[in-house]
Amino acid sequence: MKEKISTILIGLMFIFGIAGVYAYDSSSPYTVTMNFIVGADTSFTVALAGAETTIDFNPSTSSSKEVEPDSQNASTSTPIATITNTGNVAVNFTQKMNETNPTWVNVSYSNVNVVNWSQTILATYSTINTSVASSGTSAVYMWANFTSADSGTTPRIYQINSTAS
Repeated sequence: MKEKISTILIGLMFIFGIAGVYAYDSSSPYTVTMNFIVGADTSFTVALAGAETTIDFNPSTSSSKEVEPDSQNASTSTPIATITNTGNVAVNFTQKMNETNPTWVNVSYSNVNVVNWSQTILATYSTINTSVASSGTSAVYMWANFTSADSGTTPRIYQINSTAS
């Protein structure tokens, strides 16, 4: 029986030794690294102006200039789209079309209510706004210039993306 108890005690000492049970005191405290790992959330929402579900440009003629999309009103600071950063980090917003625009239309954009033809929406990403804080918003205003446009409806897919700043 003494041999059994001795074997058990030796086994327990071995197990506790492996498990890292050591004595600590005020001169040699226990220390360990504590990590707080929070992923970068770059999510966002987009609200179109008015009750819009699409971005529609309706020129009065086939060669109209600086046509605003339905429900946008730059003169009253109503953008076609308002993007809200719902993530936990500052983000950069970019945009593009899924394919090139028809040759008879150019679309300008700005994050303020002033037309800027040096910024156009193309089939490659362009910057809407940078370093938008968590819970912050960014406006998107658009204008289209039409030159002898074809009649009918010509759709394009507009994309917005976000990346951590």
